[in-house]
Amino acid sequence: MICKHIKFDRYAERLNADGRCDIWNWHCDKQLQSICKVLRDERAEHNIQIHELKLELEFCDEVESGRKPFEIRFNDRNYKKSDLIRYIPVLNGNPTKHTISNNTYEITYVLSGYGLVEGYVAFGQKEITTEIAEVENG
Repeated sequence: MICKHIKFDRYAERLNADGRCDIWNWHCDKQLQSICKVLRDERAEHNIQIHELKLELEFCDEVESGRKPFEIRFNDRNYKKSDLIRYIPVLNGNPTKHTISNNTYEITYVLSGYGLVEGYVAFGQKEITTEIAEVENG
């Protein structure tokens, strides 16, 4: 289960059946409720993590449009294929507004080594909202 109000995945199991956070009693948005329904069993089986990552504003449009379908990051979170990403847009390190914060991305591939500095990975990503809608409506 996914909740945009909870920073760390270890609390996600505290969502109740209607998608509310029992911790703060806030309601998740419709997109996240849809993702919860589709991925609930898959996450449990494959140990999928949800990462909230800061993304500088200058890259937000490129990622959101799909022109930048990759990230290079220090691997302090043990990124894995099928993990989910929610971006927090920032300007000079300070949170700002951008529509990318409404999207969820899935890691499609993780590369380490091969010219990358030790400890860093490059991962492929794709937005998953369209696929979730198709699953629910199909």
